[in-house]
Amino acid sequence: LEFDSFAREWKCKCSPRGSDGSLLACQMALEAVFDDLMEVDGVTNVERFIDEDCLEFKVVTSVDADNFSEWKKNKFDPEEFFVEMLEVIEGVSEIETQTFKKMTV
Repeated sequence: LEFDSFAREWKCKCSPRGSDGSLLACQMALEAVFDDLMEVDGVTNVERFIDEDCLEFKVVTSVDADNFSEWKKNKFDPEEFFVEMLEVIEGVSEIETQTFKKMTV
């Protein structure tokens, strides 16, 4: 199958409904790395998702296929710093990262 870009997803579970403290802290962590993320060569889009049913906070960064290997070689910087910030937020658990290929259809 054809694809024209890659996406890197960072996600975690947050505190149950009624307490948005962990969601706000996750948003602050995203804001702390956002400028660095936008400086990655080939970044075409950064999206934030809140899945209220699964209580997940997700960040998906799209990078064009030609630049992805360089970002991967750099360990998806600033991913490590972002994950470290999530790890100390009360109410955050199940921190995961993954890569997928994508194509607008």
